[in-house]
Amino acid sequence: MRSGKLPAILLAILMVAIVMIQPFISGQQGALVDPDQDIAIISLSAFPDPEGDFDIILDLKNIGNDVSDRCQAFFWDEYDLVTGNRTFVTQMSVPPLSGNEEFTIKVKWDPRTITPHRLWAVVGPDPDIKEVTKANNVGSYLVQMPGISKISSGWDGDPSSRNLGNYISGIPLEIPITVDLNMPVDPSLVKIYFEQGDEQLFVPFQVDGRYRQDISVGSLSPGISDLVINSSYASIDMDPYSFQIMTSDLPNWTNGLIELDASFDPDDGCYKISGYLDVPEMYRKFDISSMNGTTDIALFRREMGLWAI
Repeated sequence: MRSGKLPAILLAILMVAIVMIQPFISGQQGALVDPDQDIAIISLSAFPDPEGDFDIILDLKNIGNDVSDRCQAFFWDEYDLVTGNRTFVTQMSVPPLSGNEEFTIKVKWDPRTITPHRLWAVVGPDPDIKEVTKANNVGSYLVQMPGISKISSGWDGDPSSRNLGNYISGIPLEIPITVDLNMPVDPSLVKIYFEQGDEQLFVPFQVDGRYRQDISVGSLSPGISDLVINSSYASIDMDPYSFQIMTSDLPNWTNGLIELDASFDPDDGCYKISGYLDVPEMYRKFDISSMNGTTDIALFRREMGLWAI
């Protein structure tokens, strides 16, 4: 069970103090002083594995001259960097190491949350064995988790990454949706997808280092379509990313056009609509001699709403 609320720096001080105080407590019983034994943390890291867990890698070295004996390694996960809340991960035994001998410990770890984590490791011998120094017995490693930073569309002129543009429903058009993460990670560990109707569309990784998938906006019903991109990293769910796509019917002025043709021109990046207006024959007779023809034409235009022609 997760517990504790010590800040990170106090946690580090406490860990070092525990390691340093223990020999003095047991010294009342007669400590075994070995100034040539010095087990040290060389590096601490963590990497996701294909199964969805993380591997914590702890590299140790006996930088003393004598064989290190009865050493233990302890691991903690500080899962809340604001409050310092942490949970104990595991404890591992370290085999005896000769002088200058190195050893690597690998343990499994499940972060469970996509928030940043700080891993802590403390290594040292039994309390009745004194080392040269305790300063190299504590190590930490910050684990940053990825997330979706923004999405964009190739045809959307609006810089908002929450609204990917306005389109016309019923006109075939697929727009490329590009997803950017806030940090580079192994794409084999990332799964990004969104649902359109009953279809689940995965967003594959592209050679340019981004994730991209085409979405059919022409098949969307007129109105506001609320879509959500879901994603995971090493089987850990990332925060969902919501966005909208606006679609509408053809404009009213296209009503009544004969041989209506509407399509999206990718070269010009716009919709092109064409058709013919059925104009009935003029029923008035023109009297050219009395110049009534001009009046008749003006009346026809006014009746048909053709002043702009």
